[in-house]
Amino acid sequence: LKINPNAPTANEIAADLALQAKVQAAIASQTGVNALKINVSSHRGVVTLGGTVTAGPVHDLVLQSARGVPGVVRVIDRMHVQK
Repeated sequence: LKINPNAPTANEIAADLALQAKVQAAIASQTGVNALKINVSSHRGVVTLGGTVTAGPVHDLVLQSARGVPGVVRVIDRMHVQK
């Protein structure tokens, strides 16, 4: 049995999941955003957003919402604007 010393601890995993839930809630609270089409993941404060949004202003709103959540260090944008 080998143990990876770089593997996240249970506390780190829990913190990532809690941050992910907070970001998802912040996005879902925005009017005009279909939060079900936005994928959110987090690792050590870095949040990655994926999926599809309907327009540029919605894209900006999702990014702004994620960046406004306490604990978010950086946001990686992998969303696509639907054409």
